[in-house]
Amino acid sequence: MENLSHQLPQNFSRRMTSTLFVIEKRLDELTRIISRMDSPVMLEMDIHLSESEKTNTLYEIQCLRQKILYLKDKYKLEARKESFRQTANSYISMSIIDLTDILSSRMKGYGKLSEDELMDEYDRDIEELTALLRNFPR
Repeated sequence: MENLSHQLPQNFSRRMTSTLFVIEKRLDELTRIISRMDSPVMLEMDIHLSESEKTNTLYEIQCLRQKILYLKDKYKLEARKESFRQTANSYISMSIIDLTDILSSRMKGYGKLSEDELMDEYDRDIEELTALLRNFPR
């Protein structure tokens, strides 16, 4: 039997691994959307697919996943290893920075809120969300 696996040069291997990783994350997102798992609050996605189209789409996603697995094995690619804690900390830190950037004091170039009372309430809401993120288990 012929050996169908190949070792790619390191730069090719890194690039292919990163690309397949991103594609796999996108497939995860499509699966989540079609399956209506954990519907996001800040996104309303119109899914105009019949049940058979959903089933077919999920089947095609599974075929793509199988091809990714095949390529991983064929080219002896290593799965990325990540720590949940590091990933969560990174997401939380980036989210806190994003929230800090939308405090009224940072939004000077975007105009002014109509009332000081509204500005105070707005900032309190942002600060409360920031506090929840800071208390997120790490």
